[in-house]
Amino acid sequence: MRLFFFVSLLLITGNIFSQQNYLFLNNTEISRYENILYANPNIHTSIKPYLYKDIKTVIDSFNKTDTLKNVIKTINIINIKSKNLNLSVKPILSAGSNFNLHDFYFYTNYGTSLNSSIGKRVNININFFNNTYSFSDETRKFIDSTLIIPHNGTFNSNKQNRYTFLTATGYISYSPSQYFNFQLGRDKNFLGDGYRSLQLSDNSNYNPFLKGSVKVWKVKYTIIYSLLKDVNTNINYKNLEKKYNVIHYLSWNINKRLNFNLFETVVWNNGDSAYTRGYDVNYLNPIIFFRPVEYSVGSPDNVLMGGGLKLRIFKNAHIYGQFILDEFKLAEIKAKSGWWANKYGYNFGLKAFDFLNIKNLYVQTEYNYTRPFIYSHTTSLECYGSYSQPMAHPLGANFTEIIAIARYNTPRIIFETKVLQAKYGTNKDSINIGQNIHLPNDVNTNIYGNYTHQGNLHTSLITEINISYLLNRDMPFYFNFGVRNYYLTTDKGKQKTTMILIGFKTNLYNYNDIY
Repeated sequence: MRLFFFVSLLLITGNIFSQQNYLFLNNTEISRYENILYANPNIHTSIKPYLYKDIKTVIDSFNKTDTLKNVIKTINIINIKSKNLNLSVKPILSAGSNFNLHDFYFYTNYGTSLNSSIGKRVNININFFNNTYSFSDETRKFIDSTLIIPHNGTFNSNKQNRYTFLTATGYISYSPSQYFNFQLGRDKNFLGDGYRSLQLSDNSNYNPFLKGSVKVWKVKYTIIYSLLKDVNTNINYKNLEKKYNVIHYLSWNINKRLNFNLFETVVWNNGDSAYTRGYDVNYLNPIIFFRPVEYSVGSPDNVLMGGGLKLRIFKNAHIYGQFILDEFKLAEIKAKSGWWANKYGYNFGLKAFDFLNIKNLYVQTEYNYTRPFIYSHTTSLECYGSYSQPMAHPLGANFTEIIAIARYNTPRIIFETKVLQAKYGTNKDSINIGQNIHLPNDVNTNIYGNYTHQGNLHTSLITEINISYLLNRDMPFYFNFGVRNYYLTTDKGKQKTTMILIGFKTNLYNYNDIY
Protein backbone atom coordinates (compact mmCIF):
# COMPACT_ATOMS: atom_id res chain seq x y z
CA MET A 1 0.00 0.00 0.00
CA ARG A 2 2.81 2.40 0.93
CA LEU A 3 4.67 1.53 -2.29
CA PHE A 4 1.52 2.17 -4.34
CA PHE A 5 1.03 5.51 -2.61
CA PHE A 6 4.60 6.65 -3.22
CA VAL A 7 4.58 5.55 -6.86
CA SER A 8 1.29 7.42 -7.32
CA LEU A 9 2.96 10.57 -6.00
CA LEU A 10 5.82 10.20 -8.44
CA LEU A 11 3.41 9.94 -11.32
CA ILE A 12 1.48 13.10 -10.57
CA THR A 13 3.88 15.79 -9.34
CA GLY A 14 6.42 18.89 -10.51
CA ASN A 15 7.47 22.55 -10.92
CA ILE A 16 7.82 24.83 -13.95
CA PHE A 17 6.84 28.39 -14.76
CA SER A 18 3.73 29.09 -16.79
CA GLN A 19 1.71 32.25 -17.22
CA GLN A 20 -1.04 31.29 -14.74
CA ASN A 21 0.91 29.61 -11.95
CA TYR A 22 1.46 31.04 -8.48
CA LEU A 23 4.96 31.27 -7.06
CA PHE A 24 5.51 29.45 -3.79
CA LEU A 25 5.07 31.45 -0.60
CA ASN A 26 8.64 31.30 0.71
CA ASN A 27 10.47 34.34 2.06
CA THR A 28 13.93 33.07 1.11
CA GLU A 29 12.94 32.66 -2.53
CA ILE A 30 11.11 35.99 -2.65
CA SER A 31 14.17 37.74 -1.19
CA ARG A 32 16.19 36.90 -4.30
CA TYR A 33 14.12 39.28 -6.46
CA GLU A 34 12.18 41.36 -3.90
CA ASN A 35 14.19 44.50 -4.65
CA ILE A 36 13.01 44.35 -8.28
CA LEU A 37 9.41 43.82 -7.14
CA TYR A 38 9.43 46.92 -4.95
CA ALA A 39 11.06 49.01 -7.67
CA ASN A 40 8.13 48.31 -10.01
CA PRO A 41 5.15 50.62 -9.26
CA ASN A 42 2.73 48.37 -11.16
CA ILE A 43 3.06 45.38 -8.81
CA HIS A 44 0.80 44.89 -5.78
CA THR A 45 3.46 43.60 -3.41
CA SER A 46 1.11 43.01 -0.45
CA ILE A 47 -0.86 40.19 -2.14
CA LYS A 48 0.96 36.86 -1.84
CA PRO A 49 1.64 34.36 -3.26
CA TYR A 50 2.38 36.18 -6.49
CA LEU A 51 0.67 35.23 -9.73
CA TYR A 52 3.44 34.67 -12.27
CA LYS A 53 1.81 36.66 -15.06
CA ASP A 54 1.59 39.69 -12.72
CA ILE A 55 5.34 39.72 -12.04
CA LYS A 56 6.59 38.15 -15.28
CA THR A 57 8.70 41.19 -16.15
CA VAL A 58 10.41 40.96 -12.75
CA ILE A 59 11.15 37.24 -13.07
CA ASP A 60 12.40 37.68 -16.63
CA SER A 61 14.66 40.54 -15.54
CA PHE A 62 16.02 38.48 -12.66
CA ASN A 63 16.62 35.41 -14.84
CA LYS A 64 18.62 37.43 -17.38
CA THR A 65 21.17 38.36 -14.72
CA ASP A 66 21.05 35.03 -12.87
CA THR A 67 23.47 32.75 -14.72
CA LEU A 68 24.30 30.62 -11.69
CA LYS A 69 24.89 26.93 -12.37
CA ASN A 70 23.35 24.24 -10.19
CA VAL A 71 25.62 22.39 -7.76
CA ILE A 72 23.21 19.45 -7.78
CA LYS A 73 21.66 18.37 -11.06
CA THR A 74 17.95 19.08 -11.49
CA ILE A 75 15.88 15.93 -11.02
CA ASN A 76 12.97 15.71 -13.44
CA ILE A 77 10.87 12.65 -12.72
CA ILE A 78 8.66 13.72 -15.61
CA ASN A 79 9.33 16.59 -18.02
CA ILE A 80 6.99 17.04 -20.99
CA LYS A 81 6.94 20.13 -23.19
CA SER A 82 4.65 20.53 -26.16
CA LYS A 83 2.68 23.28 -27.86
CA ASN A 84 -0.37 23.12 -25.56
CA LEU A 85 0.90 21.10 -22.59
CA ASN A 86 3.83 21.48 -20.21
CA LEU A 87 4.17 18.95 -17.39
CA SER A 88 6.98 18.77 -14.86
CA VAL A 89 7.40 16.44 -11.89
CA LYS A 90 10.12 17.08 -9.32
CA PRO A 91 10.93 15.63 -5.90
CA ILE A 92 10.45 17.38 -2.56
CA LEU A 93 13.08 16.61 0.06
CA SER A 94 13.97 18.30 3.34
CA ALA A 95 15.84 16.95 6.35
CA GLY A 96 17.52 18.59 9.27
CA SER A 97 17.74 19.11 12.99
CA ASN A 98 17.79 21.70 15.77
CA PHE A 99 20.05 20.63 18.61
CA ASN A 100 22.30 21.54 21.52
CA LEU A 101 24.13 19.59 24.24
CA HIS A 102 20.86 18.64 25.95
CA ASP A 103 18.19 18.43 23.25
CA PHE A 104 17.88 17.09 19.71
CA TYR A 105 14.88 17.75 17.42
CA PHE A 106 14.64 16.71 13.79
CA TYR A 107 12.42 16.96 10.73
CA THR A 108 12.10 15.16 7.40
CA ASN A 109 9.85 15.84 4.41
CA TYR A 110 9.73 13.81 1.23
CA GLY A 111 7.31 13.75 -1.66
CA THR A 112 6.74 15.23 -5.08
CA SER A 113 5.51 18.42 -6.74
CA LEU A 114 3.63 18.66 -10.03
CA ASN A 115 3.20 21.74 -12.16
CA SER A 116 1.36 21.64 -15.47
CA SER A 117 0.20 24.33 -17.86
CA ILE A 118 -2.59 23.58 -20.32
CA GLY A 119 -2.65 26.09 -23.11
CA LYS A 120 -2.11 29.69 -22.08
CA ARG A 121 -4.95 30.03 -19.56
CA VAL A 122 -4.81 27.05 -17.19
CA ASN A 123 -2.22 25.92 -14.67
CA ILE A 124 -2.40 22.96 -12.28
CA ASN A 125 -0.18 22.48 -9.25
CA ILE A 126 -0.23 19.49 -6.85
CA ASN A 127 2.13 18.85 -3.94
CA PHE A 128 2.21 15.78 -1.71
CA PHE A 129 4.79 15.20 0.99
CA ASN A 130 5.11 13.10 4.10
CA ASN A 131 6.47 14.72 7.26
CA THR A 132 8.14 13.41 10.40
CA TYR A 133 8.96 15.87 13.19
CA SER A 134 10.09 15.88 16.79
CA PHE A 135 9.30 18.87 19.00
CA SER A 136 10.30 20.63 22.19
CA ASP A 137 8.37 20.03 25.41
CA GLU A 138 6.61 23.39 25.09
CA THR A 139 5.41 22.63 21.55
CA ARG A 140 4.32 19.14 22.58
CA LYS A 141 2.07 20.67 25.26
CA PHE A 142 0.20 22.50 22.52
CA ILE A 143 0.03 19.37 20.34
CA ASP A 144 -1.19 17.17 23.19
CA SER A 145 -3.92 19.65 24.16
CA THR A 146 -5.20 20.26 20.61
CA LEU A 147 -4.02 17.27 18.54
CA ILE A 148 -2.76 19.86 16.02
CA ILE A 149 0.75 20.25 14.59
CA PRO A 150 1.70 23.97 14.70
CA HIS A 151 1.25 25.71 11.32
CA ASN A 152 -0.27 22.49 9.99
CA GLY A 153 -3.22 20.23 10.85
CA THR A 154 -3.78 16.87 12.47
CA PHE A 155 -1.16 14.12 12.61
CA ASN A 156 -1.29 10.41 11.78
CA SER A 157 0.82 8.97 14.59
CA ASN A 158 3.15 9.81 17.44
CA LYS A 159 5.75 7.38 18.75
CA GLN A 160 8.31 8.66 21.25
CA ASN A 161 8.13 12.25 19.96
CA ARG A 162 8.09 11.20 16.29
CA TYR A 163 5.02 12.90 14.82
CA THR A 164 4.12 11.88 11.27
CA PHE A 165 1.61 13.69 9.06
CA LEU A 166 0.82 14.12 5.37
CA THR A 167 0.67 17.48 3.64
CA ALA A 168 -1.35 17.87 0.45
CA THR A 169 -1.62 21.23 -1.31
CA GLY A 170 -2.43 22.38 -4.80
CA TYR A 171 -4.68 24.42 -7.04
CA ILE A 172 -6.15 25.00 -10.46
CA SER A 173 -5.52 28.50 -11.79
CA TYR A 174 -7.53 29.88 -14.71
CA SER A 175 -7.28 33.30 -16.37
CA PRO A 176 -10.09 33.92 -18.90
CA SER A 177 -8.46 37.23 -19.86
CA GLN A 178 -5.55 39.46 -18.92
CA TYR A 179 -7.69 41.13 -16.25
CA PHE A 180 -9.11 38.13 -14.35
CA ASN A 181 -7.76 35.10 -12.52
CA PHE A 182 -9.58 32.38 -10.60
CA GLN A 183 -7.84 29.92 -8.30
CA LEU A 184 -9.42 26.86 -6.67
CA GLY A 185 -7.21 24.95 -4.28
CA ARG A 186 -5.88 24.11 -0.85
CA ASP A 187 -3.00 26.34 0.18
CA LYS A 188 -2.06 29.46 2.16
CA ASN A 189 -2.37 33.18 1.41
CA PHE A 190 -0.70 36.26 2.87
CA LEU A 191 -1.82 39.91 2.85
CA GLY A 192 0.62 42.65 3.76
CA ASP A 193 4.11 44.00 3.11
CA GLY A 194 5.47 43.12 6.54
CA TYR A 195 7.24 40.15 8.04
CA ARG A 196 4.01 39.70 9.99
CA SER A 197 0.45 40.32 8.87
CA LEU A 198 -2.38 41.41 11.14
CA GLN A 199 -4.91 40.66 8.38
CA LEU A 200 -4.03 37.26 6.87
CA SER A 201 -0.82 35.24 7.25
CA ASP A 202 0.49 31.73 6.60
CA ASN A 203 0.57 30.92 10.32
CA SER A 204 -2.27 28.40 10.36
CA ASN A 205 -2.97 25.24 8.37
CA TYR A 206 -3.59 24.96 4.62
CA ASN A 207 -7.29 25.51 3.85
CA PRO A 208 -9.54 24.88 0.83
CA PHE A 209 -10.47 28.13 -0.92
CA LEU A 210 -11.76 29.78 -4.07
CA LYS A 211 -9.96 32.99 -4.94
CA GLY A 212 -10.89 35.46 -7.62
CA SER A 213 -8.92 38.55 -8.59
CA VAL A 214 -9.35 41.34 -11.10
CA LYS A 215 -6.58 43.75 -12.07
CA VAL A 216 -7.59 46.88 -13.96
CA TRP A 217 -5.54 50.03 -14.35
CA LYS A 218 -3.72 50.59 -11.02
CA VAL A 219 -6.19 48.58 -8.95
CA LYS A 220 -6.24 44.92 -7.96
CA TYR A 221 -9.26 43.48 -6.17
CA THR A 222 -9.11 40.03 -4.54
CA ILE A 223 -11.82 37.96 -2.89
CA ILE A 224 -11.19 34.67 -1.07
CA TYR A 225 -13.93 32.20 -0.06
CA SER A 226 -12.54 29.68 2.44
CA LEU A 227 -13.66 26.55 4.25
CA LEU A 228 -12.04 26.37 7.69
CA LYS A 229 -11.95 23.88 10.53
CA ASP A 230 -11.48 24.69 14.18
CA VAL A 231 -11.95 23.40 17.70
CA ASN A 232 -15.22 24.00 19.49
CA THR A 233 -13.94 25.12 22.88
CA ASN A 234 -17.48 25.05 24.27
CA ILE A 235 -17.56 21.26 23.82
CA ASN A 236 -14.14 19.70 23.31
CA TYR A 237 -10.75 21.26 22.57
CA LYS A 238 -9.94 18.28 20.33
CA ASN A 239 -13.12 18.26 18.23
CA LEU A 240 -12.76 19.95 14.82
CA GLU A 241 -15.85 21.49 13.24
CA LYS A 242 -16.50 23.44 10.04
CA LYS A 243 -16.64 27.20 9.80
CA TYR A 244 -16.43 29.64 6.90
CA ASN A 245 -14.58 32.79 5.93
CA VAL A 246 -14.73 35.42 3.19
CA ILE A 247 -12.06 38.07 2.58
CA HIS A 248 -12.23 41.18 0.39
CA TYR A 249 -8.98 43.01 -0.37
CA LEU A 250 -8.57 46.11 -2.54
CA SER A 251 -5.08 47.33 -3.48
CA TRP A 252 -4.56 50.64 -5.29
CA ASN A 253 -1.19 51.84 -6.60
CA ILE A 254 -2.05 55.53 -6.44
CA ASN A 255 1.21 56.66 -7.99
CA LYS A 256 4.81 55.51 -8.35
CA ARG A 257 5.43 55.97 -4.62
CA LEU A 258 2.19 55.21 -2.80
CA ASN A 259 -0.03 52.14 -2.43
CA PHE A 260 -3.21 52.09 -0.38
CA ASN A 261 -5.27 49.01 0.44
CA LEU A 262 -8.52 48.06 2.19
CA PHE A 263 -9.36 44.79 3.92
CA GLU A 264 -12.50 43.19 5.33
CA THR A 265 -13.35 39.68 6.44
CA VAL A 266 -16.16 37.74 8.07
CA VAL A 267 -16.13 34.39 9.89
CA TRP A 268 -19.23 32.35 10.73
CA ASN A 269 -19.95 28.88 12.04
CA ASN A 270 -21.67 25.95 10.36
CA GLY A 271 -24.52 25.85 12.85
CA ASP A 272 -25.18 23.25 15.52
CA SER A 273 -26.80 19.82 15.92
CA ALA A 274 -30.25 21.33 15.39
CA TYR A 275 -29.44 23.57 12.44
CA THR A 276 -26.86 23.43 9.64
CA ARG A 277 -26.20 26.91 8.30
CA GLY A 278 -23.58 26.10 5.68
CA TYR A 279 -22.19 28.74 3.36
CA ASP A 280 -24.28 31.88 3.88
CA VAL A 281 -25.40 33.22 0.49
CA ASN A 282 -25.56 36.74 1.95
CA TYR A 283 -21.75 36.80 1.85
CA LEU A 284 -21.34 35.57 -1.74
CA ASN A 285 -21.69 39.06 -3.22
CA PRO A 286 -18.09 40.00 -4.11
CA ILE A 287 -18.49 43.78 -3.79
CA ILE A 288 -20.40 44.31 -0.55
CA PHE A 289 -19.35 45.57 2.85
CA PHE A 290 -19.87 42.91 5.50
CA ARG A 291 -20.99 45.07 8.43
CA PRO A 292 -24.28 46.27 6.83
CA VAL A 293 -25.08 42.69 5.78
CA GLU A 294 -24.34 41.43 9.27
CA TYR A 295 -26.77 43.93 10.75
CA SER A 296 -29.44 43.33 8.09
CA VAL A 297 -29.63 39.59 8.74
CA GLY A 298 -29.19 39.94 12.50
CA SER A 299 -26.19 37.63 12.45
CA PRO A 300 -23.73 36.98 15.29
CA ASP A 301 -20.83 36.70 12.84
CA ASN A 302 -17.32 38.05 13.36
CA VAL A 303 -16.47 40.93 11.03
CA LEU A 304 -13.08 42.64 10.93
CA MET A 305 -12.01 45.59 8.81
CA GLY A 306 -8.68 47.21 8.12
CA GLY A 307 -6.41 49.04 5.77
CA GLY A 308 -2.80 49.53 4.89
CA LEU A 309 -0.31 51.52 2.89
CA LYS A 310 3.17 51.40 1.41
CA LEU A 311 5.18 54.53 0.63
CA ARG A 312 8.52 54.79 -1.14
CA ILE A 313 10.43 57.46 0.80
CA PHE A 314 13.76 57.08 -0.99
CA LYS A 315 14.88 55.30 -4.15
CA ASN A 316 15.36 51.96 -2.37
CA ALA A 317 13.49 52.51 0.92
CA HIS A 318 9.82 51.91 1.70
CA ILE A 319 7.68 52.35 4.79
CA TYR A 320 4.54 50.27 5.24
CA GLY A 321 1.77 49.71 7.73
CA GLN A 322 -1.47 47.90 8.52
CA PHE A 323 -4.48 48.62 10.70
CA ILE A 324 -7.02 46.03 11.86
CA LEU A 325 -10.30 46.86 13.59
CA ASP A 326 -12.62 44.39 15.30
CA GLU A 327 -14.84 46.54 17.53
CA PHE A 328 -14.58 49.91 19.25
CA LYS A 329 -16.53 52.76 20.82
CA LEU A 330 -15.03 56.21 20.45
CA ALA A 331 -16.51 57.32 23.77
CA GLU A 332 -14.80 54.45 25.58
CA ILE A 333 -11.48 55.23 23.89
CA LYS A 334 -11.74 58.88 24.97
CA ALA A 335 -12.63 57.77 28.49
CA LYS A 336 -9.48 55.61 28.65
CA SER A 337 -11.50 53.06 30.60
CA GLY A 338 -9.83 49.96 29.21
CA TRP A 339 -13.14 48.69 27.80
CA TRP A 340 -12.64 45.09 26.68
CA ALA A 341 -14.35 45.52 23.29
CA ASN A 342 -12.05 48.26 22.03
CA LYS A 343 -10.34 45.68 19.84
CA TYR A 344 -7.80 46.86 17.30
CA GLY A 345 -4.22 46.43 16.20
CA TYR A 346 -1.62 47.96 13.92
CA ASN A 347 1.87 47.47 12.56
CA PHE A 348 4.37 49.63 10.72
CA GLY A 349 7.81 49.04 9.35
CA LEU A 350 10.65 49.96 7.01
CA LYS A 351 12.25 48.01 4.16
CA ALA A 352 15.50 49.23 2.62
CA PHE A 353 17.27 47.61 -0.33
CA ASP A 354 20.96 48.21 -1.15
CA PHE A 355 21.22 49.74 2.32
CA LEU A 356 24.03 52.29 2.78
CA ASN A 357 24.68 51.87 -0.97
CA ILE A 358 25.87 48.31 -0.36
CA LYS A 359 24.45 46.27 -3.22
CA ASN A 360 22.20 43.37 -2.15
CA LEU A 361 22.19 44.41 1.53
CA TYR A 362 18.61 44.44 2.83
CA VAL A 363 17.35 45.66 6.21
CA GLN A 364 13.87 45.61 7.71
CA THR A 365 12.43 46.83 10.98
CA GLU A 366 8.85 46.32 12.14
CA TYR A 367 6.59 46.99 15.11
CA ASN A 368 3.37 45.06 15.83
CA TYR A 369 0.69 45.94 18.39
CA THR A 370 -2.69 44.43 19.28
CA ARG A 371 -5.22 45.04 22.04
CA PRO A 372 -6.59 42.16 24.13
CA PHE A 373 -9.55 40.18 22.72
CA ILE A 374 -9.06 41.21 19.08
CA TYR A 375 -9.94 38.40 16.60
CA SER A 376 -11.95 36.55 19.31
CA HIS A 377 -15.73 36.16 19.42
CA THR A 378 -18.48 34.50 21.44
CA THR A 379 -17.24 31.03 20.44
CA SER A 380 -14.10 29.63 18.84
CA LEU A 381 -16.12 28.82 15.71
CA GLU A 382 -16.43 32.55 14.97
CA CYS A 383 -12.93 33.61 15.99
CA TYR A 384 -10.42 34.59 13.31
CA GLY A 385 -8.51 31.34 13.60
CA SER A 386 -8.24 27.88 12.08
CA TYR A 387 -7.01 24.56 13.45
CA SER A 388 -6.50 26.06 16.94
CA GLN A 389 -4.18 28.71 15.51
CA PRO A 390 -4.55 32.42 14.68
CA MET A 391 -4.94 33.29 11.00
CA ALA A 392 -3.03 36.54 11.49
CA HIS A 393 -0.19 36.95 14.01
CA PRO A 394 1.04 33.74 15.73
CA LEU A 395 0.86 35.37 19.19
CA GLY A 396 -2.88 35.91 18.81
CA ALA A 397 -3.68 39.11 20.72
CA ASN A 398 -2.57 41.20 23.72
CA PHE A 399 1.03 41.69 22.59
CA THR A 400 3.66 44.02 21.21
CA GLU A 401 6.54 42.90 19.02
CA ILE A 402 9.66 44.49 17.55
CA ILE A 403 11.47 42.82 14.62
CA ALA A 404 14.79 43.62 12.97
CA ILE A 405 16.14 41.72 9.95
CA ALA A 406 19.34 42.13 7.95
CA ARG A 407 20.04 40.05 4.85
CA TYR A 408 22.88 39.96 2.35
CA ASN A 409 22.35 38.09 -0.90
CA THR A 410 24.98 36.74 -3.24
CA PRO A 411 24.03 34.64 -6.28
CA ARG A 412 24.77 31.47 -4.30
CA ILE A 413 24.65 32.35 -0.59
CA ILE A 414 22.14 34.22 1.59
CA PHE A 415 23.34 35.57 4.95
CA GLU A 416 20.52 36.55 7.30
CA THR A 417 20.18 37.67 10.90
CA LYS A 418 16.93 38.23 12.81
CA VAL A 419 16.05 39.75 16.16
CA LEU A 420 12.49 39.38 17.48
CA GLN A 421 11.47 40.85 20.83
CA ALA A 422 7.91 40.31 22.08
CA LYS A 423 5.86 41.05 25.18
CA TYR A 424 2.53 39.32 25.74
CA GLY A 425 0.22 38.41 28.59
CA THR A 426 -1.39 35.01 29.18
CA ASN A 427 -4.35 33.98 31.31
CA LYS A 428 -4.09 34.56 35.04
CA ASP A 429 -6.04 32.21 37.30
CA SER A 430 -9.50 31.74 35.72
CA ILE A 431 -9.67 35.20 34.12
CA ASN A 432 -9.66 35.42 30.32
CA ILE A 433 -7.24 38.26 29.62
CA GLY A 434 -7.71 38.19 25.82
CA GLN A 435 -4.54 36.58 24.45
CA ASN A 436 -6.04 33.24 23.38
CA ILE A 437 -8.38 34.18 20.52
CA HIS A 438 -10.15 30.80 20.70
CA LEU A 439 -11.64 31.48 24.15
CA PRO A 440 -15.15 33.04 24.29
CA ASN A 441 -14.67 36.76 24.84
CA ASP A 442 -17.83 37.17 26.95
CA VAL A 443 -16.94 34.63 29.66
CA ASN A 444 -14.67 35.31 32.66
CA THR A 445 -13.74 38.66 31.17
CA ASN A 446 -13.17 41.98 32.94
CA ILE A 447 -15.38 44.61 31.29
CA TYR A 448 -13.10 47.53 32.16
CA GLY A 449 -9.47 48.02 33.10
CA ASN A 450 -8.01 46.01 30.21
CA TYR A 451 -4.64 46.90 28.73
CA THR A 452 -2.06 45.36 26.39
CA HIS A 453 0.30 42.90 28.15
CA GLN A 454 -2.22 42.24 30.94
CA GLY A 455 -2.13 38.87 32.69
CA ASN A 456 1.00 36.81 33.25
CA LEU A 457 3.64 38.84 31.43
CA HIS A 458 5.99 36.98 29.08
CA THR A 459 8.99 38.76 27.56
CA SER A 460 10.79 36.84 24.83
CA LEU A 461 13.87 37.63 22.79
CA ILE A 462 14.94 35.56 19.79
CA THR A 463 18.18 36.14 17.90
CA GLU A 464 19.08 34.06 14.87
CA ILE A 465 21.91 33.94 12.36
CA ASN A 466 21.36 31.80 9.28
CA ILE A 467 23.32 30.96 6.13
CA SER A 468 21.54 29.45 3.12
CA TYR A 469 23.56 27.89 0.30
CA LEU A 470 21.73 27.38 -2.99
CA LEU A 471 22.32 23.90 -4.41
CA ASN A 472 19.67 23.89 -7.14
CA ARG A 473 17.67 26.91 -8.28
CA ASP A 474 15.08 24.92 -10.24
CA MET A 475 13.78 22.81 -7.36
CA PRO A 476 14.71 25.11 -5.33
CA PHE A 477 17.02 23.25 -2.92
CA TYR A 478 19.19 24.78 -0.17
CA PHE A 479 21.63 23.80 2.54
CA ASN A 480 21.00 25.80 5.73
CA PHE A 481 23.10 26.39 8.83
CA GLY A 482 22.25 28.69 11.70
CA VAL A 483 22.34 29.48 15.40
CA ARG A 484 19.29 30.57 17.41
CA ASN A 485 19.20 32.00 20.93
CA TYR A 486 15.90 32.09 22.78
CA TYR A 487 15.42 34.06 26.01
CA LEU A 488 12.16 34.01 27.98
CA THR A 489 11.32 35.92 31.16
CA THR A 490 8.13 35.24 33.15
CA ASP A 491 7.02 35.61 36.76
CA LYS A 492 8.48 32.14 37.30
CA GLY A 493 11.98 33.18 36.28
CA LYS A 494 14.26 33.28 33.25
CA GLN A 495 15.34 30.68 30.75
CA LYS A 496 17.80 30.64 27.86
CA THR A 497 18.11 28.12 25.06
CA THR A 498 20.70 28.02 22.29
CA MET A 499 20.11 25.75 19.30
CA ILE A 500 22.20 24.82 16.26
CA LEU A 501 20.08 24.69 13.08
CA ILE A 502 21.27 22.55 10.18
CA GLY A 503 19.54 20.91 7.25
CA PHE A 504 18.66 20.61 3.58
CA LYS A 505 15.38 22.18 2.43
CA THR A 506 13.23 22.38 -0.67
CA ASN A 507 11.93 25.92 -0.27
CA LEU A 508 8.29 25.63 -1.28
CA TYR A 509 6.79 27.15 1.87
CA ASN A 510 7.93 29.08 4.93
CA TYR A 511 9.17 26.94 7.80
CA ASN A 512 7.36 28.74 10.60
CA ASP A 513 9.14 27.45 13.69
CA ILE A 514 9.46 30.73 15.62
CA TYR A 515 6.70 31.04 18.27
